[in-house]
Amino acid sequence: MKRRSRRSLAAALTAIGLFALCAFAVTVSVQVLMDPRRWSDVDNAIGVLNSVRWGDLVVLAAAVGVGVVGLILLLAALVPGRLVVVPLASDDTGITAGVGRRSLGSALRRTALAVDGVSTVRIKRRRRKVVAAVRTTRTTTDGLADAEQTAVDRVLDEIDLQRRPVVSVKVKSVRSSA
Repeated sequence: MKRRSRRSLAAALTAIGLFALCAFAVTVSVQVLMDPRRWSDVDNAIGVLNSVRWGDLVVLAAAVGVGVVGLILLLAALVPGRLVVVPLASDDTGITAGVGRRSLGSALRRTALAVDGVSTVRIKRRRRKVVAAVRTTRTTTDGLADAEQTAVDRVLDEIDLQRRPVVSVKVKSVRSSA
């Protein structure tokens, strides 16, 4: 089970572009219908568009711009998003299960905060690595990194991910030892 996030960036960019185009079309249409003082002269714009030839630099620049926007939207739609559900190790039963990425992060954070002497924790989870940045009010940090490593490893063993990440712990003391 590998559920990925939706392609919201490509959809949002397309929706904004189409909304701007439709808003412009509605504005011009209303101005043509009401006619007293329209700020965009439709006849003048049509005349300018009729005078432009296919070989002109303006047409080439517009085509390149539309192509670049299309390529950006295509890449935004094709590049896979981050995993929303991280797969768990499965038995031979064929049943697949997973845990939410945010739920996994909060479980690791809760466990890291439960270690004695830890004041704050930041968990950074990458594809194959978990980094726990721990801050403590202790003046000496002897053994705290090992205790933190053991606690996070225990939770990862309980959750039993399909690919177990490597755990790295960084401990920083808020107080100085002087």
